[in-house]
Formats: sequence, C-alpha cells, structure tokens
Amino acid sequence: MIVYFIGLYVLSLLLGYDTVFSQATLMIGKSISFTDSRTGYQDAITPPIFSIVSFVLYGLVLAWVVYGFIKYGWLVGIGIIAGLLFLMALNRVILLPKKDSDHFHHIITGSMIRRYADYLRKGDELRTSAMKSLLNKLDTPVSEVISETKNDK
Repeated sequence: MIVYFIGLYVLSLLLGYDTVFSQATLMIGKSISFTDSRTGYQDAITPPIFSIVSFVLYGLVLAWVVYGFIKYGWLVGIGIIAGLLFLMALNRVILLPKKDSDHFHHIITGSMIRRYADYLRKGDELRTSAMKSLLNKLDTPVSEVISETKNDK
C-alpha cells in the first residue's frame, strides 16, 4: 500500500506540473495575441511533445486511480481521488514553479527556436515566418539567436 501511495504522490506532482505548464502556455499565448480569442497563441507556442506527454500522464493517472478503486474499494477510491487533487494543489503552491516563472518561459521559447530552425532548414517559409513573428512578440529576436548559435560553433 505504501508503494501505491508513493506512486500517487509522484503522479500528483507530475499532474500538477502539467497543469501549471498548460497555464503558462495559456498566459504567454494570450499575452502575445491581439485578438479576443480565449487561448490566444497557446496552441502555436506549446511544444509539440507536450500533448503526447499529457495524454500518457492522464492515462497513467486514470489507470492508477482505477487500480486503487479495484484494490482498496470504492470508499478508499474516493479518498484516493480527493488525496490526488489535494496533493496536486499542494505541490502547485509549494514545490512547482509558478506559471509566470522563467522556467516555463525558457522551455517555451527554446521549443519555438528549435521549431523555427527546423522550419528554416526544411525550407518551410510560411511556418518559418510565423514562428519568427511569434518569437519577436516574445522579445526573442531571431536574428540574434541565429548569430549566437553560429558564434557558438
């Protein structure tokens, strides 16, 4: 039972990180958008791997909770859900970086720079210019990033 609850805590930590990261992309996406859209450019700036990681994480959480219901009964299962949500909220407040932290900003801009470079290398002019525009809105001038990359080699 201890192993189960340690796993539950780890999953609550990962789920908390996932939700804060999603809030960070929403906040940044809205901040660079000039429209009244609910999400702004959230979808454009979210790293592509994030949706896969989230999908796998949600599946693991669901399987872990269902296992708890089967193994320990429905009453403990309800407690497991409440505990998971409580631990997730506690982790978000105490341990995890805040949505406006540099941590998330660096992850998002790093992903955008890598995608920009990939689009440039593949000759995809439309996506290259779109990503360049978004990077400029985030005060990350692409020309400086490219020159720094060339100077590092």
